[in-house]
Amino acid sequence: IFRFLNKPCSTDVLALAIESAQQSRRTAMAERTLLSETLNGSIALLTEVLEILSPVVFGQISQLRQLVEKASAALPAVNSWEIRTASMLAYLGFIAIDHRLAERYFKGSTLLQSEVQEIHNSTGIAARLINRIPRLRHVAQIVRYQNELPHLMATRLDREEDVCAANLLKCALEFTRQKTRGACERIAIRSMEERPHEFLPSSVMAISEVVGSELPMT
Repeated sequence: IFRFLNKPCSTDVLALAIESAQQSRRTAMAERTLLSETLNGSIALLTEVLEILSPVVFGQISQLRQLVEKASAALPAVNSWEIRTASMLAYLGFIAIDHRLAERYFKGSTLLQSEVQEIHNSTGIAARLINRIPRLRHVAQIVRYQNELPHLMATRLDREEDVCAANLLKCALEFTRQKTRGACERIAIRSMEERPHEFLPSSVMAISEVVGSELPMT
């Protein structure tokens, strides 16, 4: 509803109201397009910064995004745009981490406790940066709690769909890390199936369905 008009209404008044309604609609659409382009541009900028700073991290993001995009289709409760965006920004906090530490982390090298804490703190850094972009609050929360246990996610996230999204991201992160470290798909999936307190069965199943065609028959 744009405007109420009292009867009787003259043709001139009606025409003016229609013209004003059309102009209001055009303005709203232009603002929406601008916001969308600005939002997508901001996300693209952040991922390009990561690519420049750490090609290793950017390589992980490419794998992660593709996996999450396909797996989210099996989880209707998950907002596909939010989880896809979260996957693109999951490692944003690594901009504060030395690239040599990032390489050792993805290779599965033994880390000092201080280095483990640095990796852990990176999710908070990422969430703070993402929160600065309008309309990405839920994405920031998904990224912030991507490494938490499901029961902790449930107490810290606002929506049930965010819990599902964060755990799917957790599963996808674990899968891509294990693949980078040389594990085959079946071993990576099985290791998560054996830890239901960390990885929700629904999330593991979604990942398994995506990579299932690549798994050898037993």
